[in-house]
Amino acid sequence: MGTWGFLRRRTVVAALGAVTIGAVSAALGVAQTPHRGATSQTAAVATQTPRSPATATVTPRAPTPVPTRAPAPTPTMPTAGQAGQIEGTVTAVNASANMFTLRVGPRTFTVTVTSSTAIAVNGVAASNLSPMTVGMSANVEGVWQSVSELAAASVDAQTDR
Repeated sequence: MGTWGFLRRRTVVAALGAVTIGAVSAALGVAQTPHRGATSQTAAVATQTPRSPATATVTPRAPTPVPTRAPAPTPTMPTAGQAGQIEGTVTAVNASANMFTLRVGPRTFTVTVTSSTAIAVNGVAASNLSPMTVGMSANVEGVWQSVSELAAASVDAQTDR
């Protein structure tokens, strides 16, 4: 019986030690490492010391810039008969000839209109190009007649403020 008493005391001490270590770890918020035969992976042990709210610092962040609308891409080589859309600055207006020129980046395009072209200048419908002026921004949709000429289906011109 002396042997069993020794082993019983050793088992009780080991069990009490495991419970005590588990309780202290849980109170401190430290994760425990799983047992040798456990199937889960080893848990990470947290070693950070808690901070009081008075010592915590927050670095202010600059506001994220809002992206502006990117300009429409400049057509590199439009094909006649292909639908197209360009946006740029009006460089010349010839209302009697029903045409104007539009600069898009480094290129200049000729835009022709007909009586069926929907024209809006500063948000107001127009029957011809007479309200348009040089320097306005224009968005044109239509069909390419050549590499540099667009027959407009719609023209929307705005005065830049």
